[in-house]
Order: sequence, then C-alpha cells, then structure tokens
Amino acid sequence: MGVVISSIVSKIIEYNQNTKRYLYEKKEEPYSEFIEMVYKIQENAKGTKEYSEQQMIDDIFSFSKKLTLWGSNKVIKKWLIFREKSQKENITPTDNLFLNP
Repeated sequence: MGVVISSIVSKIIEYNQNTKRYLYEKKEEPYSEFIEMVYKIQENAKGTKEYSEQQMIDDIFSFSKKLTLWGSNKVIKKWLIFREKSQKENITPTDNLFLNP
C-alpha cells in the first residue's frame, strides 16, 4: 500500500514540475520580447538606433498577444493598467512605472 501511495505522490510531483517547466518556457518568449523592446526604446533615445513608432506598435501588439496567452493574471492586469495610463496625456513616465492594480 505504501509503495502505491508513494508512486502516486511521485507522479503528481513530477507532473507539477513538468507543468511549471512548460509554462516557464512559454512565458520566457514574451518577457524576452518586452525586455528587447525596452532596450530598443533606450537605443532610440540615445540616438544610436532608429526605432520607429510603427515598429514599436508592432512589437507591443505582438507582446500583448503572447502575454495574453502565457502571462499570469497579475502580470496581464498590470500590463492593461500600464497601457491605459500610458495613453493618457498628463501622465509622467515615473507615475506609469509604479502601478497599483
């Protein structure tokens, strides 16, 4: 009986670890895209590389789609708040950095 129970527990733990690993791999791509986008914006601000508004819109759209599929609920909510606040005219970048859901 003990062997059967430990085998079941072992399979459950292995399944949970595999699920976490799979989700981590899926989340890695949109998060990497976001970091890449931030660096493109910084390079554009320095004047070392051009990053057009259309390229930025395309990158944001791509990131949003992937985030919707693979992001956690908390991250998706923060992203939506960030997008809403960033579209307002009278908001400073510092205010947009510190979001409250």
